[in-house]
Amino acid sequence: MESGLHMCLSCPFAQEVWIQVLAWENLTLPQQIDPTSFSSIEEWWGETEALFPKDRRRMYNGVVIYTLWNIWKERNRRIFEHSSLTPLQVAGRVRESLCLYRSVFR
Repeated sequence: MESGLHMCLSCPFAQEVWIQVLAWENLTLPQQIDPTSFSSIEEWWGETEALFPKDRRRMYNGVVIYTLWNIWKERNRRIFEHSSLTPLQVAGRVRESLCLYRSVFR
């Protein structure tokens, strides 16, 4: 059974996207932060956000929003358009979205 938590955080595809995006953004989460140990995306997000100093939380939250959004769009692409991207391509779209956002709001 697919759940939001599985689709966005714990499935191997999503984990590959997260690894790439976090590396590009110079963000690290402790190895102990296992997405399968949380009951919801909200719980995971709250726990991981608290790991960052206040001055970096806004940036981290933007990364989370754009990563979750692009994983969701990839799921819909596969279901409704019968096409798919690789994890690296989805991560690239996250990076493009972040760059565009930052160019507008900085």
